[in-house]
Amino acid sequence: MICVDDAAHTRLTYCALESLTMTSDSTEPPQLPEDWHKAAQAVASALGLADSALADAENWARILQSVEQTMRNRGIDVMPDHWQETLARDVGRH
Repeated sequence: MICVDDAAHTRLTYCALESLTMTSDSTEPPQLPEDWHKAAQAVASALGLADSALADAENWARILQSVEQTMRNRGIDVMPDHWQETLARDVGRH
């Protein structure tokens, strides 16, 4: 388990790569922590979009790049496997 405390917000922003790993008895796919969704929405808003799920391919790539940089700035050195696909699903992007 990897836990990172975001000192700027004095809260846990990310805890556990293993929480993103499905177990054989899991019925629900794993989700990213809420701050990942908020980071995606903040970028979408800055791009003039009402919702990150509405981004075209070019803007979605910008959103992913920004979310990755945000998480790295918060101390996450190794991004979870399949995080881009997980984020897309979590925000309702099909």
